[in-house]
Amino acid sequence: MKKTASHEDISALQVNLASSDEIAVLGLHGDFVGSEVVQFRRACGEAQKEGLKDFVVDLSEVFSIDGYGLASLVGLLSRTKNLGGRLILCAINPELRTRFEATHCDVIFDTEFTVAKAVDKLKGVRKGE
Repeated sequence: MKKTASHEDISALQVNLASSDEIAVLGLHGDFVGSEVVQFRRACGEAQKEGLKDFVVDLSEVFSIDGYGLASLVGLLSRTKNLGGRLILCAINPELRTRFEATHCDVIFDTEFTVAKAVDKLKGVRKGE
């Protein structure tokens, strides 16, 4: 069941970390900007300390993203690749997609429409499909 929230409901970025079949799934809620990226980086570090290499970042409830948010995603992509893992972003809304395209980040990230499709894709890669 998908939860929805309005921009007024969330003033700070909330990061929910879960794992599914040894894949870290990060659900972000709110504005992925400025000093708010600290929670995201902390959750990524926790997942990597637990030995998780593959990441899915659910952006369905992110209202806006700035250079700090984009830099945090690029940093996670770099760390993930260095550990032999993969990163997939999913549920990128049209406003965020425009920002990704304007900064050419759309060509460096693997994307899917849903968390389930992203997780299935990562499972398939592990199995060599």
